[in-house]
Amino acid sequence: MRVTANKALLYAIIRQQVGLSSFSESVAGKVNKILLETEADIRAAIEKHLVNYSGRFTPTIVARLKKIEKTIASIRAKKWSEAFWVVREELLSVSKAEADFLAKSYTTAAPVIVDFVVPSAELLRTIALSKPFRGRILKQWFDDVSAADIRRITSQIKIGILQGEPTPRIVSRVLGTQILKRKDGITQTSRHQAASIVRTAVLSVANSVREEFFLQNQGLFSEELYVATLDSRTTPICRSLDGKKFPIGVGPKPPLHFSCRSVRVALLGNEAIGTRPAKPFNQKQFLKEYNNLNNIKAKTRADLPLGHKGKFDAYSRQRIRELTQIVDARVTYDEFLSKQTNAFQDSVLGPNRAKLYRKGGLKLDQMVRPTGKQITLAELADMHRSAFIAAGLNPDAF
Repeated sequence: MRVTANKALLYAIIRQQVGLSSFSESVAGKVNKILLETEADIRAAIEKHLVNYSGRFTPTIVARLKKIEKTIASIRAKKWSEAFWVVREELLSVSKAEADFLAKSYTTAAPVIVDFVVPSAELLRTIALSKPFRGRILKQWFDDVSAADIRRITSQIKIGILQGEPTPRIVSRVLGTQILKRKDGITQTSRHQAASIVRTAVLSVANSVREEFFLQNQGLFSEELYVATLDSRTTPICRSLDGKKFPIGVGPKPPLHFSCRSVRVALLGNEAIGTRPAKPFNQKQFLKEYNNLNNIKAKTRADLPLGHKGKFDAYSRQRIRELTQIVDARVTYDEFLSKQTNAFQDSVLGPNRAKLYRKGGLKLDQMVRPTGKQITLAELADMHRSAFIAAGLNPDAF
C-alpha cells in the first residue's frame, strides 16, 4: 500500500512526540537525582541544631531555627541552580534536534523537491531559554519552585517544633519515611513539581520549534491537524480538540496544560491518513478485572494481598498486549472513545458524563469550556436538560 506524504509525516511526528515524552522523563530523573543529593545534608542540619531539643519552643530553639533555615536555604538553592543549568542545556539540545528532525522529515515526505526554511540558531536559542510556557520562562519557574521548596521545608520544621514533636519525627515530616520510600515527605512535593515543569518545558520547546517551522514554511502547507494521545490520561480539552484542523499558526497550541502530550502537524495536502497507537485501558480497569477474577477487594495496587502484586503486573502486561490497538489516524478521540467499553468510558469521563456521552448525545467538546476547564454537571444540566433525560439522569439532581 502506498504511503502518502501526510501519512509518513503523521507517523514520524507521533513517534517523535513519544520519544520526546520519554526524553523529558529522563531529564526529570536527572533533576530528581540532584535534589535527592541534598537530603542527607538536610537531615544532618536538623539533627545538629535540634540536638538535646526538649520539644518546647524556646528562645534557644528560635536561634537554632534561624541557623537551620540558613543552612537549608544554602543547600537547596545551590542544587536548584545546578538542576536549572542541566535542564537549560537539555532544552537547547531539544530545540536544535527538533528543527533538524522537522527539516529531514518534511523534506523526505514531500512528493516534490522542496527547500524548507529552518528557524535560525538565534531563534532556536530564544525559544529554548526565553519563550514562556504556561506563563513563565524556565528560569522563573525554577526560581519560584526553589523559593517555595525552601519555604515548605522550613515551615514543616516549625510546625513540628510547635507540635512538640521529637527530632526524628520532624525529619520525617521533611524527608518522608523509609517505609513509604520518602514519598510522604514535603520534599516529594518539590520533586513532583520539578518533574512536571521539566516535562512541560521539553514538550513546549519542541512544539514552539514546530510552530516556527510551520510559520516560516506556511506557503507549503494547507492547515494544521491537532493530534492528542489516545489513552485514559488525555485531558478534556485535548480530547475535545483531537482531529480538528486549523489554519497555520492559528488556534490552540500545545502545551495547553502541564505535561500536555498533544501535538499539531502541518499537512502538505488535505488529509492525514495513517495509523497511530491507541491504549483503551488503565490500571484501575485492570485492577477491577483482577479483583473479580481472584475475589479480592483491593482499591489500589498497593492494597493487593501478599503475593499478588507480581501476578497482577503479569496480568496487566497480558491485557495491555491484548488491548493495544492500531487505529486509523483519521479517527478522532471522540470516535475512538465511542468504540470503547462502558468501563473505559466511565474511567475517562466519569459515570454521569459517560452516560451523557453514550445515551444523551453530548459530544466531548460540549463538556468543556474554551479555556479547557470542564463544565460542571449542574451547568450541563441547565444547558442540556433533554440530554440528561435521554441518559436516564435527573437534571434537577445536580
